[in-house]
Amino acid sequence: MTKESGEEKLQMGMDEALCLTAMI
Repeated sequence: MTKESGEEKLQMGMDEALCLTAMI
């Protein structure tokens, strides 16, 4: 895994968390 892919996963996880918090 490259550093960039790891950062992308982090961003995706953050986006998902934002969506979940917005739904609540």
